[in-house]
Amino acid sequence: MKNILHSDMNCFYASVEMMLDPSLRGKAVAVCGATEDRHGIVLAKSEKAKKAGVKTGMVNWEARSVCRDVATKTRKEQNKMTNELYTHHDARTAQRDF
Repeated sequence: MKNILHSDMNCFYASVEMMLDPSLRGKAVAVCGATEDRHGIVLAKSEKAKKAGVKTGMVNWEARSVCRDVATKTRKEQNKMTNELYTHHDARTAQRDF
């Protein structure tokens, strides 16, 4: 039997940014690709940004136009944390006898 882990990490990346920078807590936050690398779209957003109309896949400037006070951050530690989460899950799954 094969196990499949599906995880919706959309809000996770914004939560990591708020954890790393407490001044962002309670604010609209969007984690975006780097505009200078031509990857300038919203990859994840906080609940406050979502309620303001920011959507995953929006171009960065468009997100700022629907939510003027959105704090845009590029990905930093999230990939490392995500990899650790999946590695931990894989190790626990490997130890179980299904």
